[in-house]
Amino acid sequence: MDTQQLVHKLCALAPSLMDECGYWLTQRRCIASTRVGVETLRALGFDAEPLPVLVQACNREFLKYGPLVTKGKMSAEEAKKKGARLLVIDDNPESEIGGYPGHLVVLLKAERLMIDLDIGQFNRPGIETPRAVSMEVSPAFIAGTDDVVFELPHNALMLFRRVKKPYEWRHSPDWAEEKRWRRIVRRLVDKLKESP
Repeated sequence: MDTQQLVHKLCALAPSLMDECGYWLTQRRCIASTRVGVETLRALGFDAEPLPVLVQACNREFLKYGPLVTKGKMSAEEAKKKGARLLVIDDNPESEIGGYPGHLVVLLKAERLMIDLDIGQFNRPGIETPRAVSMEVSPAFIAGTDDVVFELPHNALMLFRRVKKPYEWRHSPDWAEEKRWRRIVRRLVDKLKESP
């Protein structure tokens, strides 16, 4: 199985296996999902690392009507009634008590692949996202000098921006406590080693 096939299989298997692991993986689980992805890929011989990013998500209607709102030719309420949706995950450390101000994904630098095993948390009416996805990224994105916009299935567009000064997500129990992710990593490794 080549790298693309393996990553595709990881994206297909990981969300449902993580759901089976209990309450800590039920909502907004980017730290836990990234830890599972990083450790699974490392166990399979890949040089995987966590990548902190900021995210903006919108639908096509927002792209159509958003500029009209900005120019004062349409009210925000009218654009919303027409289906325009925007979701911004900002970098304000106080944005949510107990939350992580940003988003965390897996990076396979040599393969130039970004893997988001928790992109489904951005799913909203009008911004439909898959549960997990992998995307090719540019060297400029990896270096933190360029943003990347990805067009995803189900009418969603997402902008990812690498965070140059990441917050201390490594102190989160979802990252630091091996008991939270060890079992799911073993299960994923076993399933990924099985023939396709």
